[in-house]
Amino acid sequence: MLKKMSVLLIFIMFFGLSPTSYLNSANAAGSLSGFFNGLIGDPISIVKGGTLSFDKSVRVGDAFENYQFITCFKWDSLEDVQKRKIVEFTADINVQKIVEDAALDHKDNDIDMAYGILGFKNFSKNKELISRLENVQGKVLIQFLINADMDGFYIGYHAIEMNINGEKLDFAFGNDNTNIIKSIYQNHRQNITALHPFTLII
Repeated sequence: MLKKMSVLLIFIMFFGLSPTSYLNSANAAGSLSGFFNGLIGDPISIVKGGTLSFDKSVRVGDAFENYQFITCFKWDSLEDVQKRKIVEFTADINVQKIVEDAALDHKDNDIDMAYGILGFKNFSKNKELISRLENVQGKVLIQFLINADMDGFYIGYHAIEMNINGEKLDFAFGNDNTNIIKSIYQNHRQNITALHPFTLII
């Protein structure tokens, strides 16, 4: 328990947490706004066919659906009590692939010294390490708010939900922290589990 609390405190220091509601963060969308010039009236199509202001080279749907570190995803169209139109993207995180990818980025000696774990070089053949990941699940959740006149959208809320050996950890991000979104756009594992990949199996 002490180790998990220490990891959580380190995470908060580096990334920060925000209130777990899209309404509390909606006014700070900043660089996470998007625009769409296609079908009007279908909120999911508006988001999937749109682009975000920090990278207009790829549509939101293509970036999210082809992100290599998720195993499945779904889009939902919602509406709150004040008639705000919300598009929600959820996806399961491929935790094993993230840990394998992290292992390839490190030399054996570095890993042994820092974490005291052997076998990362042949991670896919290490049954003990892989078995530890069976009790680790992760999910990414991102909510887009559609402009009332249906001419654009922005990200109102995004979070990572981790379940490690039955203990649930939720990490909500303010809109001034775009690390998760940019990791998805760069097709990179960084930040997507919220915790360092190696902490998931030690």
